[in-house]
Amino acid sequence: MNGGYPTDLPVILVLSFASLVCVLSSLGLLLMRGFYDKLHYLAPPAVLGLGGVTLAIFLEEGLSSATLKAVLVFAVTLISNPVITYAAARANYLRTRPKS
Repeated sequence: MNGGYPTDLPVILVLSFASLVCVLSSLGLLLMRGFYDKLHYLAPPAVLGLGGVTLAIFLEEGLSSATLKAVLVFAVTLISNPVITYAAARANYLRTRPKS
C-alpha cells in the first residue's frame, strides 16, 4: 500500500469483498453433497474473487505492467472457467453413467 488513506480504503474494501466471496464459496463446497451442486460454487471465486484482486491491483498501481498482467490473467480465467467446468461435468457424467 502506498500509505495514502484515500487509496488504501477502496483497496482494502475490494480485497475484503474478494476474500469474503472465496470463503463463502468454500463453505458452499463443503456443505453441498452432489458433484454438480459443488460445481456451481467454483465460479464465484474465479470471477468475483479474481476480479476483485484485479481491481485492487488497478486501484493500487494505476495503469502499469502489473495491472496489464492481472487483467490478462483475469481474461484467461474468465474464458477458460466455463470450459473447465464443462469438462469436469462431462467427465463425471461419463464416469458415473450406467453401463449399457
